[in-house]
Amino acid sequence: MMGSTRIVSRILDIEIGAEYIDQLEYIINNAYLESKKQFIDFIVRKPDPFNPSIIFRLKDSLTGMWAECSITIGGKPIVSIRVPSTFSIKEQDALLNELEEVLYLLKETGGYGKLYFTFTSNMELTHIRTRESYKDVFSRLFFNNLVFVFALSIVVTSTIWFLSPDLTRFLVNIMLFQAVLLLLSDRIVFAFCNWKIDELNRYTYLVECKVPLGNYQDFLKKCYVKRTEIKRDIFNRTLALKKDIDFETVKDVLLKYGFEATPQNTALRKIDVYSIARRVADKCGLRMPRRIGVLNIALPNAGMSGTSFRMSTLMVTTGAIATLTENEMEAVLAHEFSHLKRKDQVLFFILSSVEYISRIYLISSFPIFLTILGWFYLFFSLTALFFIAKFIETRADTDAAYMTGNPRALASALRRIGVRRILMERDKRSMLMAWLRWDPHPPVTFRIRRLEAMSTNQDAKVWRRSIADCIRDFINLALNLKQ
Repeated sequence: MMGSTRIVSRILDIEIGAEYIDQLEYIINNAYLESKKQFIDFIVRKPDPFNPSIIFRLKDSLTGMWAECSITIGGKPIVSIRVPSTFSIKEQDALLNELEEVLYLLKETGGYGKLYFTFTSNMELTHIRTRESYKDVFSRLFFNNLVFVFALSIVVTSTIWFLSPDLTRFLVNIMLFQAVLLLLSDRIVFAFCNWKIDELNRYTYLVECKVPLGNYQDFLKKCYVKRTEIKRDIFNRTLALKKDIDFETVKDVLLKYGFEATPQNTALRKIDVYSIARRVADKCGLRMPRRIGVLNIALPNAGMSGTSFRMSTLMVTTGAIATLTENEMEAVLAHEFSHLKRKDQVLFFILSSVEYISRIYLISSFPIFLTILGWFYLFFSLTALFFIAKFIETRADTDAAYMTGNPRALASALRRIGVRRILMERDKRSMLMAWLRWDPHPPVTFRIRRLEAMSTNQDAKVWRRSIADCIRDFINLALNLKQ
């Protein structure tokens, strides 16, 4: 008997259907409990057509106390634990967080490992490994790793200071360098893109292979290392001959590499990226960007660079194309169109320049800022800069909701691509830290809640509403942190 116990439950703000119970059971057994086998008393599956559950009893490795855990799916999933009353709140929360991570892993993967083969009608497969490998390296450095960008900026700044140690000349040179980068940003981003999308070459083709997680490593050994040969074979049999990619060709090619494709484990998609961008431009009453490019990385993302529609590049990753529905893609692109329409790159350039010049001026004029006070000021000024940047992102959400008339599509897209961020923001303290993080994006949970509650009636006070919503949410979190 467990004696006096208490039951604690959490409902997660995501949707997982009852049909995923097999995948949930696999992840619990092979990902979560694999390293805890000596601490498991039992694990059972509770069948239910609408809300099936996995229930297990787990011993705490430090205290030796038992906890009965339950994970229920079907709609919004529920994690629940029954623990002894002597179980500490810290241990209780840690266990609940672990169970949540199981569900977020299931939500993100669907219980399957996936491998995508991406094609465009105008792609070239000659020397594909060399041509794509250097772009993959640089795109991961620039688009996935802010540490690299920060380190590069330090190198550039130090070089400019070495060449022009005079303070005034140094600041002028820094501003000129950044202004040149701003003016060339559309070309720089387009140079990273793997494929160009235009009116004549508008389609992106995706071949998705889906394998249960238990077989995924074997699948990668067979197919991933041969992905270039597989892509070349599929391309030469279809697009190179001006034919669409078809299932029979994909099945025949993959079978040569040990993977038996079926309609259940292999999906084909033909996405008209150009038409989606055109629809968004028409809905927003805006011009098309000068260039559209596809960046071949798994990270779901999109971005608009440039200072005007004549000098602009819309970048979409294959991860976004694979992950989002067309309505969700429209909403995401409308957010990016808002950035270009409002010249947000120029606005952020001005804000960051003011912050940088002010910081350099204070450090050079007042020696006290060379002490630890300077580090406090650096933290404060950059935190303030990125907090203001969150106003810009929130306003772009608002614009996108009004322009498309469908705020829930953007909320759905954020849920789909922001699973990891949602996991990081599961309590008030984490959400408050997300507001203070050196990241231009507000907490994704705030953005989703706000969009889902938003009316599509046109509101002329877009900036005022967006700023007020950001400040209100931040203050509420700060004042109610302990509740």
